[in-house]
Amino acid sequence: MNVLMVGVGGQGVLTCADILARAAIECGFDVKVSEVHGMAQRGGSVYSHVRYSERVDSPLIMQGEADVIVAFERVESLRFAQYAKPNGLFIVNNQRLDPVTVSSGQSAYPDDVFDRLKALPQKVWVMDGEKLAASPETRRSVNFLLLGALSAHASDIRTEVWEKVIRDAFRKKAAALKIILKVFREGKASVGDSTPDQKHA
Repeated sequence: MNVLMVGVGGQGVLTCADILARAAIECGFDVKVSEVHGMAQRGGSVYSHVRYSERVDSPLIMQGEADVIVAFERVESLRFAQYAKPNGLFIVNNQRLDPVTVSSGQSAYPDDVFDRLKALPQKVWVMDGEKLAASPETRRSVNFLLLGALSAHASDIRTEVWEKVIRDAFRKKAAALKIILKVFREGKASVGDSTPDQKHA
């Protein structure tokens, strides 16, 4: 499977990419990862290519080859849309976080992101990250809402493996782990087993 994770600095994109890679390794897959760190401290783009299969030769996902694009910031889904397979899936956080080009006045933030996503041939799941971000308890765990949704789609990685890898990653942070697992499970449950063509928050 080819999974492209995109967002801006501080959203935990690379953390989730690492957990996906470790979970796939636990299941016996060959895994390749490529990461790009933008101006992470200033809201620059951050993205990671994660590929896993019986055999993976290159860590890079070419345009038109991503099975899933996980967009932790909604406008990033459009910036990387050309990477999606025609029958691919977008998992998109509904939260707006202005990238550095917007905050610096170099560009305007588009107000039609979801309309443009709906016009694409791929499936789109929109996750309610805004709700979690509004709570002091869960605002730092929004990325795990999207990871949970991804786990519902990536059925070749068992739930117990996902949760084992998460527990291992946060074993020294008991309070955070409890919240992270709760949010992860909410993300998985929110898309259910029916995998609808489109879900909008």
